[in-house]
Amino acid sequence: RLMRAKIATQKAIAALVPTLTAGGPFPHYNKAIAFSGFVIQKQDQFGAAGTFAMPLFDARTIPYIQKSFRVEEGAAEAAAFTGTELAVTTARAYFAVLAGEERLRVAEQAVLTVKEYVTGIEHQVAGGQAIPLALRRVKIDLVRAERDRELAELAVKSAVEALSFLTGVTGPFRVETPPLPKVPQTSPDALIATAFAGRADVKALLLDIAAARKAIQEVRFGLFPSLSLVGNMKLSEATGFAGDVGSWNLTVNLGWTIFDGGQRYLDVKLRQSELREAELRERRLRRDIGREVRVALNDLKGAEAALKASRDEKALAEENDAAVRARVA
Repeated sequence: RLMRAKIATQKAIAALVPTLTAGGPFPHYNKAIAFSGFVIQKQDQFGAAGTFAMPLFDARTIPYIQKSFRVEEGAAEAAAFTGTELAVTTARAYFAVLAGEERLRVAEQAVLTVKEYVTGIEHQVAGGQAIPLALRRVKIDLVRAERDRELAELAVKSAVEALSFLTGVTGPFRVETPPLPKVPQTSPDALIATAFAGRADVKALLLDIAAARKAIQEVRFGLFPSLSLVGNMKLSEATGFAGDVGSWNLTVNLGWTIFDGGQRYLDVKLRQSELREAELRERRLRRDIGREVRVALNDLKGAEAALKASRDEKALAEENDAAVRARVA
């Protein structure tokens, strides 16, 4: 999209550049024509013709070029936002690998712990200190722990494949736990305002709206006349009565479309509807950004609470593990 926008801008600027065309006809006529020594037409004659055209004034050109620049800037912002989306997606895949590896470590440790419980209960059953039902329950727990470990291994494999696809890294790699991010100490409304001002997708949409306004102006400026300069030069072996091989002329053309059957009016209506669609997309985007920021803040608060709860659960699990080990020893 960015490349197309750049090409469109170059084409818009090229509309201001003079054009030059040339041709070399070589006609063969059925007969030659001469009068009183003047060659009017040779049966076979060489010739050449050139035309020079330069626009002097066209009111539509100015908004057209301005629109092209806005479209190009919007495409650049959209490309930047695509990079941001890729970075966010990659970050999510990165943390998915981290979380998956942590769950796999926990699952592997759970399998080892349950196996130790099985061994301890087997000794107790053999010594008559526990009933066989207790051993059966612990073995069921072992099956569940091994299933959880297999599921964790599959989750890590899928997360690694996704991260490898996004980053292009094909060989083995290792991910490290980054430092915890700082929670923004500001209000949600302030964060939403910052997102409105800084997000590339908002800037791209605002530039699209500006381009749509210029498109309306471009059509309306078609009411004004256009002015151009055209020069022609002709060379021919048939010199005619003037006796000159070449001739040239300059013409100033004034064009003014006074009535076009309502086409211009319909074009304005079409551009206005496109502008309205862009404005509605902007309104929806702002609403979505506000919701995304609030959801992200809630997720961040929930993650902090989950982290604290996980640490508490870890401490309790360690105490429980020590107590069980002492009981089955």
